[in-house]
Order: sequence, then structure tokens, then C-alpha cells
Amino acid sequence: MFSGVSPYSIVIAKNCKNCEIYSIELNRAATKYAFLNKDLNGVRNMEVIQGDVKKVIPKLIMNGMKFDFIVMPRPQLKDSFLKQAFDVAKHGTRIYYYDFCNEEDLQRIIKNTYACA
Repeated sequence: MFSGVSPYSIVIAKNCKNCEIYSIELNRAATKYAFLNKDLNGVRNMEVIQGDVKKVIPKLIMNGMKFDFIVMPRPQLKDSFLKQAFDVAKHGTRIYYYDFCNEEDLQRIIKNTYACA
């Protein structure tokens, strides 16, 4: 999710040849460069999807897709996309999600994140 020009997706795809990687990005220009990045790196096990995560995820669900790992490298989204991540997560999926906050808000954010699960 929020893959930009797909740097994380490329590294994962190159290091896990038997994995299928789905790279979702809303920004059309970034998606264009994600396709170029994929081609320049010779990556074959990655699909680049241009679109809004909140619209793409339901389509993946309809196709019965669930994922072992979900990378969400975009800070300051609060928990606005965690529902979509949980919707396509298998039991035991690792979700890599990060946020910025003030230290005094940390425990509240952790509690709210786990409540979404």
C-alpha cells in the first residue's frame, strides 16, 4: 500500500523470487515510475496497481486474495487504512505500519492500533 515508485516492493521482489508482490499507488506519476523501476530491475514477480487503496482492496478481496505481509510506508495516515490492511490479511500476517507522534501519545496510539485488529 502507498508504494510510490515501489522501492520496497522491488527490494522484496528481488529477494523473494517465489513471492508475488502487489504494489498499490494512487499517484499516477509515481505509478509510471514504479512500472519503469520494475522493468529496469528485471522484476517479474510484482504487479503494479494504480489506484486508491480503498477502492483496490475490495477488488482484491473479491478475487479471494489474502496476504502474508503488508507494507504501509506512509506516515501520518493515522489508522485510516488499517481496516483495509486487516481485510486482506491472513491469520498471522505481519503488517509493517508506521506513524509519527508525540511521545506522550504513544501508548494511546498503540492501544488504538491493536483495537483495530
